[in-house]
Amino acid sequence: MDVFRIRNPRWHAIAIVAAALIATSSGAETTGAPERSFSDLTHALVEARPLNLTTIENLTGMKLSLTSSNGFFDRYEAHGLKLSDTTIQSIEFREPSTRGGSTGGPFLLLTLADGCIRRDDIFSRYKDLKVVDQPRGSDAIDDMTFSNEETWGQLNFEFSAPNPNCLRAFAIDVHSPAQK
Repeated sequence: MDVFRIRNPRWHAIAIVAAALIATSSGAETTGAPERSFSDLTHALVEARPLNLTTIENLTGMKLSLTSSNGFFDRYEAHGLKLSDTTIQSIEFREPSTRGGSTGGPFLLLTLADGCIRRDDIFSRYKDLKVVDQPRGSDAIDDMTFSNEETWGQLNFEFSAPNPNCLRAFAIDVHSPAQK
């Protein structure tokens, strides 16, 4: 017994197209579109100008929610971005406030939840990394941070002591226009 049957072929075709569109827009998996890797995403974010809320939402495909605001920065967050090689636990974006009290530029922090973006892969891609923070032995989860200085700001790569060969966090820190 047919519970739902469309007898008109034209309406049947429309129903099939509508079902496909609903499945695609609801986040159902589709074939033919490869997943983005961490490297692809970070490259796109580094190349993006300007680095702002709209750009980040477009490149990540996620809606960031305003979590706090003061006279200096507006802070936005999103969680659980699945990539082909890792999951980004949190995306935090701090944008200079429209009220104009900030002396800094935009700041983006991606904290990884799983997978392993290897230190060797980072070092092969960014040749001029310098240590800017290192473990002091006082904390079991001390981090080692490497930085790559760019003309517009800096990239930071953080590795934690429990897993020193896998990236824990990545940040883009853009200089304010006054700092150029």
